[in-house]
Amino acid sequence: MSDHNKCLRFRERAKRNPRVQHVLAAIEGLGCQTGTYEDLVACVSKDSQPGLALSGGFSPHVDQEGPYAPKILMVEEHNADQATFDRTLIHELVHAYDQCRANVDWRDPRHLACAEVRASNLSGECEFIQEINRGKFGIVNHNQACVRRRAALSVTLGHGTTQDLAARVVDSVYDRCYHDKTPFDQDK
Repeated sequence: MSDHNKCLRFRERAKRNPRVQHVLAAIEGLGCQTGTYEDLVACVSKDSQPGLALSGGFSPHVDQEGPYAPKILMVEEHNADQATFDRTLIHELVHAYDQCRANVDWRDPRHLACAEVRASNLSGECEFIQEINRGKFGIVNHNQACVRRRAALSVTLGHGTTQDLAARVVDSVYDRCYHDKTPFDQDK
């Protein structure tokens, strides 16, 4: 099976993931129309999106004249299994939710850092087993350390800053953003 067809299959299955459904419903509940699920979530080749980070990316497509039209780009070659696809999709959906809710300025390092802290925390990418798979064996506060590390890496990649500067920006927003669990803290 080609990477593209595999990605399309993962995308279809992810529609049934309760966490994916929950974030999509929360975005709609805020009044943001994202088009169809297939319009929102695209499978792309790494060659067609050379600047895209590992497994996926979010593009807000904010146009002052037009509607909110975000796009989530899932990299076909970098989503080896359904679980990876789902975690990446949830991460990117948290960005879509934040864009809808707070009109994030993605060029502002503090906005980006907060969005990355939230997405890393809420997506499941920092669960204990994920950290073990990365060779990170901390027992105490492993989730917090992972969220800080991954958010700083995303800020570094997104702004071309040093890791030290990115870590300081993440630290400046961390407490507030880490404890913001919306939309997952809302009644379902």
